[in-house]
Amino acid sequence: MILITIPNHKAVGWNFYIHKTGHWARRGEVSNTIHQLVIAYVTCQKIKPIDYRVDITITAHSKKPLDPDNICAKLYIDGLVLSSVLKDDSRKFVGKVSLESLKVKPGQGEFVEITIEKSDNQNPE
Repeated sequence: MILITIPNHKAVGWNFYIHKTGHWARRGEVSNTIHQLVIAYVTCQKIKPIDYRVDITITAHSKKPLDPDNICAKLYIDGLVLSSVLKDDSRKFVGKVSLESLKVKPGQGEFVEITIEKSDNQNPE
């Protein structure tokens, strides 16, 4: 199992991404910011490229939890591809994606965890 923690970061939700960013260029800036965060923490943790199929869980730890289906997992997973941890985000390399949103403890900052585990199903066909 690989655990990537992005501290001091509030997970991006689809409602924000689609409705609050407005212009497509602003959405591109938000996407790029998430990608760069993932790349930075993958680099810090010296995570090596993965050559097997994985299941990914994105957990948003927030003061006000998001609806789990509102978490923009794609932005974080694309960051894993751009950092070369994953070869691709196709079903050949990613089996399942799970989303979870938890409330942080009082005084604790918001953060996002990305958990990568070897998929039980290595044959996507």
